[in-house]
Amino acid sequence: MSAKPFFLWYTFFFLSFSALPGFAEVPVGGSQINAVVAGADPTGKKACSFELQQAANEAATKNVPTTLYIPAGWYKLDKPLTVRTSVVMDPDARLVATAPMPVLLQIGSEGAPVKNGTVSGGILDAANLADTGLVVAAAENITLRDITVWDSRIAFRIGYAGRKAPYGVRTSGLVSDRRQRMIETAKGEWVADRATSIPPYSYGLLVDNATDGKYTLSVFKGVQTGVRTNSSGDFYSELHVWTHFQGGHGYTDVAFEDRGHDNTWIGCMADSVAKAGFLLVGDRTNIIGSRIYNYGPKEGDQFKSPTQAVAFELAHLDMKVSILGATIHTGNPAFPIKGTLRVPGGNPDRAPNLTVTGIFNDSVTYPYSGNTVISPEDHNLLNGMRYENR
Repeated sequence: MSAKPFFLWYTFFFLSFSALPGFAEVPVGGSQINAVVAGADPTGKKACSFELQQAANEAATKNVPTTLYIPAGWYKLDKPLTVRTSVVMDPDARLVATAPMPVLLQIGSEGAPVKNGTVSGGILDAANLADTGLVVAAAENITLRDITVWDSRIAFRIGYAGRKAPYGVRTSGLVSDRRQRMIETAKGEWVADRATSIPPYSYGLLVDNATDGKYTLSVFKGVQTGVRTNSSGDFYSELHVWTHFQGGHGYTDVAFEDRGHDNTWIGCMADSVAKAGFLLVGDRTNIIGSRIYNYGPKEGDQFKSPTQAVAFELAHLDMKVSILGATIHTGNPAFPIKGTLRVPGGNPDRAPNLTVTGIFNDSVTYPYSGNTVISPEDHNLLNGMRYENR
């Protein structure tokens, strides 16, 4: 066989079979370790924390970049899994917490950051046992994509306060959700537990201590606060936070809470929140092309929408904030968004560093509100649909 036909045959074979289950994305010049081949049980019949951790440790000690690959299946974890390399989970792979633990999957550790890596795919089922689904504890230039977390207080956490901050974190396709818990009646029937509620201090994405990150194209449901950042120099784009009516879990209070500085929000959507679309506590914040909607509860929902929701709330009058273009819409007139802006003292004209332009609001007849009582009598307002502060 000549060299050229052999090369073509080998290339065809490799490209064809590398797409089959059991083959993960492998870094150039790298290798992979298959968790099932390493001994992890994919059937869900027994816990396999030890075997998964062994496979992760082996991948981290290789002399070449090595990816931990987790094929489709159910993997029961009674201890947190800590990885220090790239991880690729099959879309049908599920890590399930079976005992109380602080976190289900931890990326990196102090002194051992994951550098230039990727964590992708799969479902992290916290099962109301793991406090956090996934935490990036230590990393430099890492990508998270297409990961779903179920039933945790914090779905995704980036960094810890007081520790070295991860930087260059990039995310897309993240999903947090809270499933409907089922209970058995005295008659032996299984019905939806309507008393299940959103945990306090719960977050879809908590960027606690990180810099230079880009967080995009993700959906966060069933949490008290959709996205909270305490960090700086980040971009947040096309994030969707919404109250999970179908589960009867109550209402998300705040979609986006910014306590950092020099952050930019682009095209983010707050859907049916109880208190504020954006809660701004930090400084030098830019919000561009946002959408704040409120559709109210479905008929018979035991959780009734509060009536004090506003699109934007500022914590201080001297904050430097730019809000450029926003659509504010009420789909259910019985549960309108009550105001566009809420600032201390009630009058945005007293906020010298606030720039607001291009606001379209069909929910109310007055464009902004006070910090405690929402009433058009609180301040001297133009009775219109748009407000521009020059």
